[in-house]
Amino acid sequence: MLLLTVLLLISLVFNIWLINTITPKTVLSIDNKGIINEQELLKSLEKKYKFHELNYQANSYIIEKEAHINNFSSPNKTELKKINKKFPEMNIKKSNKQPYYVYHLFNLQNNDSIIKKYFKDKYQLEDPKMYQVLVYQTSNHNLATKLQKELESGKNAKIVEKDLKINFEKTNTVHLDFLPSSTSNDNSHTLEIDDSNIGKVVHLMNDDGMTIIYVSKIVNYAQNPKLFRDMYFANNYQTIKSNLINKLSSKHEIIIQ
Repeated sequence: MLLLTVLLLISLVFNIWLINTITPKTVLSIDNKGIINEQELLKSLEKKYKFHELNYQANSYIIEKEAHINNFSSPNKTELKKINKKFPEMNIKKSNKQPYYVYHLFNLQNNDSIIKKYFKDKYQLEDPKMYQVLVYQTSNHNLATKLQKELESGKNAKIVEKDLKINFEKTNTVHLDFLPSSTSNDNSHTLEIDDSNIGKVVHLMNDDGMTIIYVSKIVNYAQNPKLFRDMYFANNYQTIKSNLINKLSSKHEIIIQ
């Protein structure tokens, strides 16, 4: 009798387990109506992320292979850190090698016509050019005021840097949005890049302190093409990468199952 009870109990437990196994758990229901069960969800997720991951792996492989064909070795931590610092606006993950390879492969090409077209279409500039801007941030009001006066007096920025024992941060821009509209030739700050803005100084204040901004000079494409290539790369990375992948994909037989 005891044996029969034990066998019935085992059978009951097995049947419950079997029902739970055969009937997937509903993971989403609305008004007591099952919308999707666990099995359906897993299949959907697998389909979605499987092809994403396989495409990513394929793209990474063909980009890296092309880089090695062109004698670019795998970047070390220092090189990855450099490209991260070079393009902070891109938020490159420390372990991501793709931007490094794409950057160097991009620079193998003659990109003059692409970059000139970009500046013409985006900024209406027939000749690509940018302002070089020097920036210094401080919480010392006296230092900020002194720096502003020194620059406004026409003193050379390098001499000011040395005298005040400071280091300017250099940046380049087409826009001078920080200038009051009354001091700019063009109220849109986008179309005209001319010498009239050279030497302008702006003193900005916020809760973090003071920022001195000095319009240092105009740089044109012929003087420093690398500067313009880097700007174009940072602003158009995804397009550059997609074009590269499309070009390289035609060289390989890629099968995704």
